[in-house]
Amino acid sequence: MILGIGAFQGTGEREACTASSQTVQAAAVGFYANNGRWADVPTLVAQDYLKAKPKASWGIDVNASTGDVTSTCP
Repeated sequence: MILGIGAFQGTGEREACTASSQTVQAAAVGFYANNGRWADVPTLVAQDYLKAKPKASWGIDVNASTGDVTSTCP
């Protein structure tokens, strides 16, 4: 069976979202280690823990109370 490139598009998007979610988690842990509190994504970007916000449709964010990272990866 021959698959077109389109067959892999969803997989790539999902993998990129998962990787981005892991990056956000690492940034949140770094922020917590330095500041003793959790921060949401906009704060992580403003404080240079992340270069940019993740793609909006992925819904990646950090609960600033618990440090839990949530996402709606495809």
